[in-house]
Amino acid sequence: MKPVGRPRAATIVDVAQRASVSVGTVSRYLNGIVIRQPKREAIDKAITALRYNRNAAAKAMRTERTNMVALLVPGYDEFFAEVLASLTRSLASEGQVLLTHKHEGDPQTLAMAMEFFQNHRVNAVVTPGVSEVRRQVAALVEHGIPVVFFNNDVPDLAVDRVFARNREFARQGVRHLIDMGHRHIAHIGGDMREMTARERQAGYCEALAEAGIAADPRYIVGGSWNRPDAAIGIERLMQLEVPPTAIFTANYVLAFAVIDYFRTHDITVGRDVSLISFDDVELFRQMSPGITAIAQPSAEMGLAIGEVVMGHVNGAQRTLPRTLMLDCTIILRQSTRPPKASG
Repeated sequence: MKPVGRPRAATIVDVAQRASVSVGTVSRYLNGIVIRQPKREAIDKAITALRYNRNAAAKAMRTERTNMVALLVPGYDEFFAEVLASLTRSLASEGQVLLTHKHEGDPQTLAMAMEFFQNHRVNAVVTPGVSEVRRQVAALVEHGIPVVFFNNDVPDLAVDRVFARNREFARQGVRHLIDMGHRHIAHIGGDMREMTARERQAGYCEALAEAGIAADPRYIVGGSWNRPDAAIGIERLMQLEVPPTAIFTANYVLAFAVIDYFRTHDITVGRDVSLISFDDVELFRQMSPGITAIAQPSAEMGLAIGEVVMGHVNGAQRTLPRTLMLDCTIILRQSTRPPKASG
């Protein structure tokens, strides 16, 4: 005869099944993360009916977490390297270990990494937004793992965001060219599928509009973050009947394509054509003339991301996701000068 023992305690799986929601949704609810009211009510009813010990379960879930945070980046250029260094220091002071993964812009590799970190219960995932992995980001959030976007956004996801004020400082940078007397100002843009590129181009257009200058579509080229595409764009610009007297590039890689073209065509940066770039890198400081640039607050961004992550780890942040916007710095060097007098 089978011995009669104590009845089996309800589990999180039982609660999920009775409430007709996923286990991840129950996990998020128990960890204090906001979910939709109908699901919250269904979970509450299931917990009551099953006499589920929600406090003990929530505590157990929290202790299942590791002291690890994941950072997923496409590469380790100067911007990402500075964010990495700053974030590493910020989290280390809180006893957290930062795990990094370089996906080289491959959505499949990024998706695999997200699933790996989800299964290993990291405390948070930090990444630029990539639309192709929307489903994997939603799954992380569903499982109660906070996600922090930086540098690029994917709308309509319940994640925290830490961004530079791309649009505002692109506007200010182009306004600097206008104030120097330039009226024929070109823009070499990045990948317009990304918020970063769209915001920087929007700032360019706003500055022109504020000065009463019509945006000429012939002066807007590019469309990727790749140097070869920018090289094609700058050649097209300089072959116009009225070539630009100043150029604003959406990042430093595109600026180097302009510099290469000028060197091979005996055009002097600053003297013949002014150049300003979003992003500042060490080579801009070493060149002669130096390149005027809009420097992103990469170190401050790492600290801000660390603050948001630790808000989740310590349980201080239990409200809707936060969005932090950081100021950039315009660094004036010799590559921006008034246009040469015509005639």
